[in-house]
Amino acid sequence: MIRPAQLIASEIIGWIDAPITPQGAGTEKPPCGNTSAKGGPRSILLAYNVILESPKHLAAFERVRAGMTARGFKITSYDAGSDGWSETGTSGKMSAKDPQTGYGMRLSSTSPAKEITIWISTPCFVPAPTTAPSAPSAAAVPSS
Repeated sequence: MIRPAQLIASEIIGWIDAPITPQGAGTEKPPCGNTSAKGGPRSILLAYNVILESPKHLAAFERVRAGMTARGFKITSYDAGSDGWSETGTSGKMSAKDPQTGYGMRLSSTSPAKEITIWISTPCFVPAPTTAPSAPSAAAVPSS
């Protein structure tokens, strides 16, 4: 599940053509949908920041949008331009999802727009139990 997400991130980083920040990548396991129950459905979220001068953000967003569309992702939101805190035309936000695999992607300029954050989410899954199953009771074991 993580490997395909890493491959998607690698493609996006290649399309942006910028170095990853020294912090590298982060991984979280947030709940899926509206669930918050312990042991409920989860997704693995990988996050990367790449260093890119703000005047290059919009061109990078266009390359990522073209690449993701060609890869079969559906662009679910795209907002490039002024965000109220950056110079017009130097920042953006985008979300996309692969309807066949369930992998998702979000891209966002940081504030100020000196970096682009990339989030890749895996499809939802139910984590395996963390406790070992209990042994059957002596009464349940047939005698020979």
